[in-house]
Amino acid sequence: MNDSILTFGASLSRNSINAQLARYAANQLVDVNVNFIDLNYFDMSIYSIYRENDSGIHPHAVEFKKLIRESNAIIISFAEHNGSYTAAFKNLMDWISRIEGKLWESKPMLLLSTSPGGRGGATHYNQR
Repeated sequence: MNDSILTFGASLSRNSINAQLARYAANQLVDVNVNFIDLNYFDMSIYSIYRENDSGIHPHAVEFKKLIRESNAIIISFAEHNGSYTAAFKNLMDWISRIEGKLWESKPMLLLSTSPGGRGGATHYNQR
């Protein structure tokens, strides 16, 4: 097993169906090391340039960026909040985008979304 897949549900829900979907998708792959993370661990204060100037890049953002660098690919399943991704995921992106400016390191990605609502994750993807 040489390949490592960073996998997570882009939600802070403890019972996230998107975390379950991301894990399920990753577990369909063979001969890979699945690194499943809980986004709750990376919960940070809301990004602002003032916080960055006062305290530097949040250590959780640095740690998350390291996980991206060490992975060969990424699987994310997005929770849908009012037709968009969660504020927690957006905040994480804001913080890690400040590290070298290369958000996902050009890693191959599988992007998923599900929702118990009638449209599933369709509204989320229509915004792109």
